[in-house]
Amino acid sequence: MRILGASVQTFVYATEDIEKVLNCLKNILADFTPTIERSYGHFGNPIDIITISFGRKEAEQLLNQILNNLSLTERKKISGEIEKRFQDGNFYLRLDKMKACDETISLGEGIQITFKITTYPFNRKKIIEELKQTFS
Repeated sequence: MRILGASVQTFVYATEDIEKVLNCLKNILADFTPTIERSYGHFGNPIDIITISFGRKEAEQLLNQILNNLSLTERKKISGEIEKRFQDGNFYLRLDKMKACDETISLGEGIQITFKITTYPFNRKKIIEELKQTFS
């Protein structure tokens, strides 16, 4: 199994302060340069979309950091959901944005992480088995 990269994305709604959200991300992520796009909700409310891309080495470090900080219960939960979380070469995780503000890495809503994973030649079963071992 080889991690090719990762992407982290979160939304900043009109009721949130973008600087505070960036500080929350800095609590749980290594050095990063965000891309920020402005979008608008159905009623015209501004929504900022923060996207952070990581190369291969940084993505491996990010996965290790997440593994080292998740509780055993959360790791087992992910291990049981690997087949749902791995689609088309992408492995998906969601972390709790509010807990990130308290420097805690935990499963939840608010921060979406996508890891691009492959094998040569591509073998979905092998990747799923390796991910299950990784999170067990």
